[in-house]
Amino acid sequence: MSAPTRVAAAVCLAGISAFGIAACGDDSPTRPTPPPPPVVNTPPVVRSLTATPTRLEVRLSTCAGTTPCPTRTTLAATVEDTETAAAQLTYEWSAAGSGGAGLGTFEGSGATVTWIAPDTVPGPQTVDVRLTVVERYASRVGGPIDSENRVSSTVGVRVHDSVKEVGDLATLFLTEFSNSSLEDPQYLVRNFSDSCPGKAAEATDVAANRQNYLILNYALGGPKVTVTFAPSPCGTRTRPEGHACAELTCRWTARCLPGAPANECTPGVVGTTSGDCVLSAIYEREQWYLCDSRYYESQTSGMRWMR
Repeated sequence: MSAPTRVAAAVCLAGISAFGIAACGDDSPTRPTPPPPPVVNTPPVVRSLTATPTRLEVRLSTCAGTTPCPTRTTLAATVEDTETAAAQLTYEWSAAGSGGAGLGTFEGSGATVTWIAPDTVPGPQTVDVRLTVVERYASRVGGPIDSENRVSSTVGVRVHDSVKEVGDLATLFLTEFSNSSLEDPQYLVRNFSDSCPGKAAEATDVAANRQNYLILNYALGGPKVTVTFAPSPCGTRTRPEGHACAELTCRWTARCLPGAPANECTPGVVGTTSGDCVLSAIYEREQWYLCDSRYYESQTSGMRWMR
């Protein structure tokens, strides 16, 4: 080896020793910097979700505004998360009725809000109030916020228009009663509660009416409904059981049938009776039922009406 060659080799070896260069004159690219490690993030947990109260009235109900007929409920969630404080999470609230459409409105934000019932509903229903908790985080250490965890929980709130529901039940019963072709007493009292003694008494009255009278025509006034959620809703005008009362003016024209008791009417004679129909209703199993029915006759011609 010539002297210049030995000098170059020595310089190369010195460079390798001093700087850790892989090889003299090597043009290999610099090794890339490894990415930041990924972040392991645990989703939030909804420990509880409550509604107080769990039964509401629609806002346009005349029952609204009294103590037992609330139109809004307080929703409160308890949420825990390993990495993020509960106050820094995002809370998304929604409410959907039986048809899936959004219902009502929300006031407030965060883990505790108020849900206000809608103005009306097509019928009694359980509204699913849903809370979705969102946690946003960086998927890699030191990186941008580019990922999220979403967890949901629901609570049911029963929504009624009790004034309308009780009025509709009372009107339906009296309408069907006024149709003498509907002869089965048990069918006519199907919307009465089994817990009320008035159901059996009303079935007996219906059977007697069908035996003695053929109703020819009738007229019913609009129901006047009061909701108390307390015993004796009709005062002394019905049995004490129940939580609501419906009063309607009633008028029937009927023909006395053969075999009717003499103290009831004269067979073949057509007579008319009018007065007040008073019906109590009771709230059970998240639904309204009739409880008792009484008729207070004010005018009569040709019959002693059995109701």
